[in-house]
Amino acid sequence: MPKEWVVFTIPKPFSANKTTANVPGKGRVKTADYRAWLEEAGWAIRLQYSPLPQYDGDVFVDIDLPRGMDIDNPQKALFDLLQMPQRRRLKQGLGIIRDDNAIDHLTIRRVPAEQPFTVRLRAA
Repeated sequence: MPKEWVVFTIPKPFSANKTTANVPGKGRVKTADYRAWLEEAGWAIRLQYSPLPQYDGDVFVDIDLPRGMDIDNPQKALFDLLQMPQRRRLKQGLGIIRDDNAIDHLTIRRVPAEQPFTVRLRAA
């Protein structure tokens, strides 16, 4: 488990409102665009860290959020990406954190719109 901050940039996450859609006979399913974002963002992190960092316990998360994004929406997509994959729900999770309930402290800082979406993780 890394003791120092792990820092990475990813494509701007989806709004929580655009991650799933109602499909008759199936219920709520991930949209194709959201699945594509999970794949792209997952590879962005893999290219920055090999092997991927893994946290067994609680973590601090610090996000640089480019202006123009709603402050309350990108966390869902980010946390889905970081979590341990689950058989049906989160097949594309990276397993960096065990679950989003392991997030002990979350800080979101506004940055200029042209700056990248940057995430910092550290053991709590």
